[in-house]
Amino acid sequence: MSLFLFEFMDHPLTPRAMRETLLDVLDYCNTDFRPYYREVADQIRAMARERGLTTIVELGAGLAPLTKALAQDNMDSFSLIPCDLFPEPGAWQGLERRYGKVVQPMYHSVDFTVQHEWPAGTALVLCAALHHIPQAFRPGTLMTLHDSADCVLIFEPVRKTPFSMFLVLFAVLPALLTPAFRMSRRGWFRRVFFCWLVPVVPLMFVWDALVSCVRQWSPTEWTRFSRSLPTGTRSPRVIATPHSQTIVW
Repeated sequence: MSLFLFEFMDHPLTPRAMRETLLDVLDYCNTDFRPYYREVADQIRAMARERGLTTIVELGAGLAPLTKALAQDNMDSFSLIPCDLFPEPGAWQGLERRYGKVVQPMYHSVDFTVQHEWPAGTALVLCAALHHIPQAFRPGTLMTLHDSADCVLIFEPVRKTPFSMFLVLFAVLPALLTPAFRMSRRGWFRRVFFCWLVPVVPLMFVWDALVSCVRQWSPTEWTRFSRSLPTGTRSPRVIATPHSQTIVW
């Protein structure tokens, strides 16, 4: 059983300004410092074409990096729907204005642990989000997702391995670089304050990254979950790399 230590990103006592700065660091880390979101968007696009999917819902979207990456090259005319328990209207409105009817945010709070009825041809996508669900509720949440849409795609940029935990120690570097590479975006002073003047966010980000590793399910735990599924339920397929994993369900 995995530990479930707290993360600053989802702790209710974390001030909004710090949470927004953590999101900024996460966005820079996985967009520019490491092109993880682009790689994930390419995988989603290929799977959507293969399965004839028409709607991509980014659950727990935060700043909606996957929606943005998919919208930039939306030759297939997917409908892209970002949503989150804590919506980010400032970021989503910009995407909606830029990409028109392709991006259709849900601005109200959306809890993906509760079943929603999505149209046929919908893929539910979670990127760096499933590990925020406590262990006791994770199997039920996964079944809820399974029963809500035709396809569930889960992407985690880290794994529960010594190698992955070693690599995330260096996450302090993109955290310190974020203000310099996000100068033109809203919230620059906030990033300078929490990353440079009072550099608490880089330390918080490294802690969250380590905890994210610890919270992950290993392939063995995914296999155990698959064996617990009711008869006739499709099984998830786990694709693991040294520093990330993808679950196609």
